[in-house]
Amino acid sequence: MRRLFWLLAIVLLSVSGSALSSPDAQDTGSGDGIDVVQTLPADGASGVAANAAITAIFDRPIIPLGVDLTLPPELENPLVFDPPLTGQGEWVNTSIYLFRPDSAMAGGVKYTVSVSPDLRAIDGAALSAAYSWSFTTEPPRVVSISPRDRRDRILLDEPVVVTFNQPMDRESVERAMTVGVGGSGEGYIPVAGTFSWEADDTIVRFAPDELYQLNTQYRVSFEDGIARGAGGGAALSGAPVSRFYTVPRPAVVRTSPDDGQTNARPYGGLTIYFASPMNFETIAERVIIDPEPWRTFDSYYDDYNYSYTLSFPTEPSTDYTITLLPGMEDIYGNAITEERVIRYRTGRYDPELRLQAPYGVGFFNGRNETTEVFVTHRNISEINLALYEAPISDFVAQIVSSSYDPAEGYSPVPDMLLKEWTVAADAPENRLRYDLLNLGSPAGTQSCFGAPPSRLQVGDLAVVVSDPDPVRARREPGDGENSTLL
Repeated sequence: MRRLFWLLAIVLLSVSGSALSSPDAQDTGSGDGIDVVQTLPADGASGVAANAAITAIFDRPIIPLGVDLTLPPELENPLVFDPPLTGQGEWVNTSIYLFRPDSAMAGGVKYTVSVSPDLRAIDGAALSAAYSWSFTTEPPRVVSISPRDRRDRILLDEPVVVTFNQPMDRESVERAMTVGVGGSGEGYIPVAGTFSWEADDTIVRFAPDELYQLNTQYRVSFEDGIARGAGGGAALSGAPVSRFYTVPRPAVVRTSPDDGQTNARPYGGLTIYFASPMNFETIAERVIIDPEPWRTFDSYYDDYNYSYTLSFPTEPSTDYTITLLPGMEDIYGNAITEERVIRYRTGRYDPELRLQAPYGVGFFNGRNETTEVFVTHRNISEINLALYEAPISDFVAQIVSSSYDPAEGYSPVPDMLLKEWTVAADAPENRLRYDLLNLGSPAGTQSCFGAPPSRLQVGDLAVVVSDPDPVRARREPGDGENSTLL
């Protein structure tokens, strides 16, 4: 029975309209009437967005929950605005009212919001005291201008795009904004153009009626005190200025390889970098390559950095002369009138050595009379070989690994070295050569030069008998000085 009593008490307390407040909730009344516990924007707020919603939160239910009925005027719109605002309001729940203006509020203006004194709660309570609060909207401001200040190589038909922090009055913006040649003052020449707007009136585009001039500075600016937000209010002032530079006349800026370069990479052909966007169809027929490649070059134009790449089979250690004939045109029909000659020399191919075995691992029988393996090499003078014993556990671990090349990254144990030797690699420069190496034949491959041919093959087991006399290890073959006794 006691539990039922406390439950009933809690329900009655909720229906009566009492509410728990957060520690930072505003207490503005005596507790007998309706109090406003929070507002959005807060009282005294500044820099409020012109399209912000206005919210009032009360300390008790004002309208019934889940009841679809026609509200009296004092409940349908309990907020009064100064300056006046039109819009749509709604009760989010029984105690939270949200108002959305039909259009943007005036920028840089102080708004005062008052709660209607006719407001009544479900329990019949009125406001405990008159309540109002104020906030100030953000004045109109330019967020960005494109092209950005100091940008260069701007296309001759590129529009100017300006973004604002709030919806703007179109007519006033178009009167205040100018795009022209030169700096401020008497030498400033405005450019004729057409304005277009995004639907929300926060972005305007200016497109020139005629192409900009080549290699010319243009200036985007706003006259103070003219442009205003869509809701009126403060005028735009202190807007940033953007100065941009148009593309220059077509010209070759540089090439890769550079003119006069030596030891250029013997791959890839040549890339030409232009000063402005080019009509790539006018380039290929005006390029002469000497010596002539064995096939016609492929080409690729990159309109991001205005580069044109000629891809042809470049030969190593070769002197190239590339002639760029006059007549290459930019996208506006302006032509390069001078011939350009680029001379450079390519370097050798990089040194290369490969073991010709599947996936870097070969299987050989050490008891065969000879053990041979193919290698390919280029631009090396000798092949250094080392033979190690590998524990079975290491070998299996490498084979079952997920690596594409099972031998990659394996480091043998230094103490398990069986043999090391050097083989001369004789091949013409830049030519890839196949060689068959005999891994079992020691002749001419000993690391101890001058020693007689060995009677042992790799993998043989030898027993050294040192009793009664020790075996002498000499520093040099034949009569060399004794190094140690084994």
